[in-house]
Amino acid sequence: EELCWDIALDKMVEFQNVDLAKRVWIKEPEDVRVRSLQRTVQGSVKRLSEDLYSGEAHFLLELVQNVDDCAYPPGVTPTLRLTHETRREEFSKLTSFEAEASTADGLLVFEHNESGFEERNVRAICDIDLSTKSAAQKRFIGAK
Repeated sequence: EELCWDIALDKMVEFQNVDLAKRVWIKEPEDVRVRSLQRTVQGSVKRLSEDLYSGEAHFLLELVQNVDDCAYPPGVTPTLRLTHETRREEFSKLTSFEAEASTADGLLVFEHNESGFEERNVRAICDIDLSTKSAAQKRFIGAK
């Protein structure tokens, strides 16, 4: 949680001014220059995501690519298990997600045995062009 606050402050976002559940401003930044930059970035990210992830199943490829990019402990065979469940009564066996309060029609669970996120991974995922991958690691699933 502290790391999230640090990242938000780096980006000039004050959490106390944001409704985190709705992801809307309670009070916009007073500095019009900061707010203008934030709107520009928000619009750019929205446009980028629409252009990059326009295919219906592209999100699935991105999730598999993320698992492939993970770090694994020495001697461990990287493993991915994907579970799709539509029977609401089974949700609680797969997640702590409160199925009763949900309107979800199904549940998609990705499980893998990576080492886990480090601070640098969290910071990278919170930025558009910050990656923890080296140039040699920038490849795609199925690339030869």
